[in-house]
Amino acid sequence: MQEYFGRILVVEDDDDVSRLLASALRTARFQVDVFSDGSRALEAIRQAVPDAIVMDVNLPGLDGLSLCREVRKFSQVPILMLSALQEDIDKIVGLELGADDYLGKPFSVRELVARVRTMHRRSQGREPAGSQPAGATLPTVTDLDFLQLGSLKICPAAREVEVDGVCLHLTSTEFSLLQFLAERPGRVFSRQELLDQVWGQDWVGTDRTVDVHLRRVRSKLLEHSPHDFLQSVRGVGYKFVLPL
Repeated sequence: MQEYFGRILVVEDDDDVSRLLASALRTARFQVDVFSDGSRALEAIRQAVPDAIVMDVNLPGLDGLSLCREVRKFSQVPILMLSALQEDIDKIVGLELGADDYLGKPFSVRELVARVRTMHRRSQGREPAGSQPAGATLPTVTDLDFLQLGSLKICPAAREVEVDGVCLHLTSTEFSLLQFLAERPGRVFSRQELLDQVWGQDWVGTDRTVDVHLRRVRSKLLEHSPHDFLQSVRGVGYKFVLPL
């Protein structure tokens, strides 16, 4: 029987994001419960407090800021808050809400898992609060053994990709491009943004090289899956689409 590190409650009303979070945290050997409504999540937390909570700020029923305040009335469970809006992040930092950490969207899945692990270790007394030096960076070691997204399996450490059990032969750049987009599903990236993030800002050449690499990766994926993971947005760029 697989040993789990703890139970994480995810409160997120974006289905794509919640599926990604659940998959990543389960891969990291956490049990995960998902709620899309702040009020219903509060009821569940009152009944059984989880080991950590990951919640969005903008939630239906009860927004994340109010949910955090309510939870802090009866529990010190670690809370990581998410938001795509700078003004929300300012509120999280500026107000004494009791959140332990926050991340702006879009975020790296591995960074989120690393932060959840750190919060959980500290809450269990395995890592004293403040033990990390100020300004220290997050671990550079891969935090996930693999990321499972429907029939697609991405193994960062081995830099391998499988679709429905079939190993794909991707170049290093193709793998990096796929991993970057897969960790940020639903967000549209321009060719220049992908060049900066995957090739590096000092790379010199035409942005059409992105089209070539995306076309190759997409073709390899479609050979073994009916789902089109990599989709173009006319006049804008590309995005990764999770399977239903």
